[in-house]
Amino acid sequence: WAQFMRKKSKLSKEEEEELIYLQSLVQAYYYDSETITEELHQLKSDITARYTNNEIKKTTREKINTLISDLMQMESNEMKRIAHDDSYFGLAGTIDTKERSELLTQEVAMRFDEPSESLDYVTNNNSQINVQDVPNKQLKGEINPADNYEYLEHPSGSGNWYIRYSVNSEWKKWEN
Repeated sequence: WAQFMRKKSKLSKEEEEELIYLQSLVQAYYYDSETITEELHQLKSDITARYTNNEIKKTTREKINTLISDLMQMESNEMKRIAHDDSYFGLAGTIDTKERSELLTQEVAMRFDEPSESLDYVTNNNSQINVQDVPNKQLKGEINPADNYEYLEHPSGSGNWYIRYSVNSEWKKWEN
């Protein structure tokens, strides 16, 4: 549903045509790393020749070459994922950071049955996403067989650990 909120792309006709062609190359050859690499090298040469012959603008050349370089460094599974992604190629338009934060806040709020449960994720005045101190009661942790308590690192990788004594109880900050 967020697609309708996207702004129209600000690409020139020339840029759009080149990006459509680049995306078509990726769609045609993403599964064959040797062929896609060769095709991307050929496109890079063609783009440079067209720029040298004043057939395309410098900005178009720079955009295409940047994407070609990025594509050449991608793993095949990532290339497969973006092959049909118009947003990756700049063809779908975009939304700014503030709008993305607002949409994320709305999406998180709609994922929970009760409004109070949607407050794990809030936005501050800078539209950055912060996580509240105590995890949502619905989040699942891992049960330690030594003490049968459930533990959860929240947010993941933060070093902030929480404990609860039963599945139905609230999470409490764990101090070791």
